[in-house]
Amino acid sequence: MPKKGIYIAIILVFLLITLFGCGNNQQDDYTSEPTESALPTDEESPQDESTPEPADIELPDILKDGAESMLKVYDIKQEKIIELTAKEYLYGVVAGEVGNDWPEEVLKAQAIIARTFMVDHFVNEDTSMYEGADISTDVSESQAYNADDVNEAIKKAVDDTQGMIMTYDGEIVKAFFHSCSGGITATAVEGLEHEEDLPYLQPVKSDDSGAPPENREWSGEFSKEKLQTALASMEEDIGDFDSVEIGETGPSGRALTLKFGEAEVSCPQLRMAISASEFRSTLIEEINYADGVLTVKGKGFGHGVGMPQWDAKQLAENGENAEEIILTYFLDVDIATVWE
Repeated sequence: MPKKGIYIAIILVFLLITLFGCGNNQQDDYTSEPTESALPTDEESPQDESTPEPADIELPDILKDGAESMLKVYDIKQEKIIELTAKEYLYGVVAGEVGNDWPEEVLKAQAIIARTFMVDHFVNEDTSMYEGADISTDVSESQAYNADDVNEAIKKAVDDTQGMIMTYDGEIVKAFFHSCSGGITATAVEGLEHEEDLPYLQPVKSDDSGAPPENREWSGEFSKEKLQTALASMEEDIGDFDSVEIGETGPSGRALTLKFGEAEVSCPQLRMAISASEFRSTLIEEINYADGVLTVKGKGFGHGVGMPQWDAKQLAENGENAEEIILTYFLDVDIATVWE
C-alpha cells in the first residue's frame, strides 16, 4: 500500500476509537447503580411482576392444603362455628378490616398482613378461646371479619397475593396493624406491652391526613367513677386520687403509664379497660383532671403498632404498591410465599 494510503488508514482508525471508545469501559455506566432519572417507569417496572421466594417455614397440618385448607371459625355474630377455607376466611377478614372500595394496593397489603397473622396463629399453635374452633372473628384474639362486604375487589386482592406472608430473618413477622397513627407509629412494647421490641417495628413518621378527623385527633371525658371501675377491672388498688398525669413515655411519645396520685398504672391497659373506641390512643397531647373528671386529648386511633390502615390508604392513593406500603411500616421484612 502507498504511504499516503497507510497514513489515511491510521487516521481513520484513530477517529473511530475517539468516537466510539474501546474495550468494556463503557459497560461500567450500565452496571453501576442507576440514578433516579434512569429508574424504570411504572409501565416497565418489574417490581409488580416479581415472584416472592418460598418461605422456609413448616406449616402445621391444618394449613396443609394451603388456600383450600378447611378452618373451623367461631363467628361471634352468628354465635356458632362455621367452616371456611383459608381463602374464604381471608376474604372476610380483609373486608372486615378495610373498605372494599379502597385502592387495590392497600387491599393487597392488608391481605398479606392478614394472611401473615393467620399463619402465625397456627404455626405457633395458638388455640381459639372458643371451644372446638380453630380461630374466631373476635378481635380480642384474632382479626375482624365481615362476609357481607366481600366483593370482587376484595377477592382479587387475596387471590393476587396467594400464599404471600411477611418474614424477618426467616421467621414469621408479628403482623400488627391499627386504624390511624396520629402521625407516628409505635414500638411493640409501648403500643401493645409486647414482651420485647421487634427490630422491624420501630416508630415511623406517617401521613394520616387522609384519615377521618375524629381518627386523627380526638378528645374524651371520663368520670372518676368510670376510672375507678376500669382500674378495678385491672385489679389496680390505688385508693383515692386527686390528680392524674402522664408517667413514662415511649419512643414515639405515647404514654406507657399514667399516674393517679402517686400510683402508676399501665396506660395501654387502662385504655382497653375504659373503652378503645372512647380512649382512642395513648398518643396523648393534653391531660387534665379537675372536679372528678379526666379530660384527655390525643392523636390517632388504635395501639399504633404496625400498619396504620388509613395512612396506608393515603400511600396507595399516592401511587405506592403493596410491597412499598408494607416496607414503610415493617422495616426490612421480606415477602415470601407459603403456598402456591
